Amino acid sequence: IELSRQKVIAHVDLDCFYVQVEAQRNKALQGLPLAVVQYDPYSSLRDLDANANRLKGQDEKVGNSIIALSYEAKACGVTRTMSGVKARTLCKDLRLIQVPVAHGKADLTIYREAGDKVAKILARQALCEKASIDEVYLDVTEEASRRLSLTPSGPPPRPGSLQGVHLMCPAHANGDPVNAATEWWSRSGEWCEHERLLAAGASVVWELRKQVLDELGYTTSAGVSHYKLLAKLGSGLHKPAQQTVVPAAAVMDLLRDLPLAKLRGCGGLFGQEVQEKLGITTAGELAAVPLARLERLWGTEKAVWLQRLAHGVDSVDGSSGITPRMQPKSISCGKTFRGQNSLSSANLNAIRFWLGELGKEVEERAEEDKRTNRRIPQLLTVAFDFCLEEERDRVSRSCPLRRGCQAAVIADDAMALIKKWAADKAPRWSIHSMSIQVSNFQDAPPAAASITRFFSAAQAPCPAAAAAAA
Repeated sequence: IELSRQKVIAHVDLDCFYVQVEAQRNKALQGLPLAVVQYDPYSSLRDLDANANRLKGQDEKVGNSIIALSYEAKACGVTRTMSGVKARTLCKDLRLIQVPVAHGKADLTIYREAGDKVAKILARQALCEKASIDEVYLDVTEEASRRLSLTPSGPPPRPGSLQGVHLMCPAHANGDPVNAATEWWSRSGEWCEHERLLAAGASVVWELRKQVLDELGYTTSAGVSHYKLLAKLGSGLHKPAQQTVVPAAAVMDLLRDLPLAKLRGCGGLFGQEVQEKLGITTAGELAAVPLARLERLWGTEKAVWLQRLAHGVDSVDGSSGITPRMQPKSISCGKTFRGQNSLSSANLNAIRFWLGELGKEVEERAEEDKRTNRRIPQLLTVAFDFCLEEERDRVSRSCPLRRGCQAAVIADDAMALIKKWAADKAPRWSIHSMSIQVSNFQDAPPAAASITRFFSAAQAPCPAAAAAAA
């Protein structure tokens, strides 16, 4: 199919980010095998401040599971979710540092704040969409076009150094894949306009990554292409501290053996349906299916979407698909209750207690967000994994958020939502993980309006709470 190549999109991923943050806070850890471990869910769960000494002793038996690790640790065979005890049998010099703890759960504040600093640097010359705490999508089309306008003919700008810069080559291409990027930028032949744009965009991304390294000390890996999906796949090809350019000619080679579930929208029940009805498992196989057959099975609109997706196109209207966003769309936190720590329907007070702890974190973060971004959330959602007789599932329930974002009110209304869900259930059930989220942000009203709204909200109970009371 004909692909638009008018945009340059990058996916920038922070390498082993939690570990990098810890190593920047304690320079003595740099270059050493290092892992961040989870808190002990069976301990007293007392708060552990980020500035406290969280480094575990080398002789200390650490059963906590690893949530992030450095490449030095990976080289020794250490993996995520491995216990600290087992990891040290593979790497005797491994340093273990515990994640901060607040409100009885992991406190990710230092990592979020570090991620925000990175995003602000990347947004200097790009439209920036924060995808998570440690990854960002960039649209660098405008800056790439500006640079090309300064040299309207001839080779495009190249990165300051091609060390660590890779080019995804088509399988049929001649030449040395190791030096493909050097050969690509150094060639004397004609450049297509979309190639010039992509090359100029790659130089922009290289500079932004260098600024992150120079100013914050964090290494990043990046993928650069014409669409988000291709950029995301490209960023994972060469790590750490490297970037990969995926030109249009290499797209089908990149996607040929990609599991269908890796395509956005094809990882759930619909993806299973596609695999079963077509007898396929990869994006390359999907790309070979005639459009007419897809239309007979799913209609024209979904068929066109599937075909475009199989060719790496994940935007509907030919746009970049980037939604400039430096602020999160929601604020959420959660906690897992394993084994004997699961929350039973026989002890609703324990459920209310943990809703209160989660509510405290949400309140703190929402207040900080209000000061920074001058906005307030309008919707409260509680989600939880439950076990009911032989049934295991996850549900979520929502209601309007009352009285700003106060922890006690959040906990009360979330509890009311759970009680309403449980009203027609068997009396014995348990919760194994639980989260609270606030979303649907609106601009914060002036101070006088806030006071009026507060007293109005104070008189209006949550609909779920009213129903539960009835």
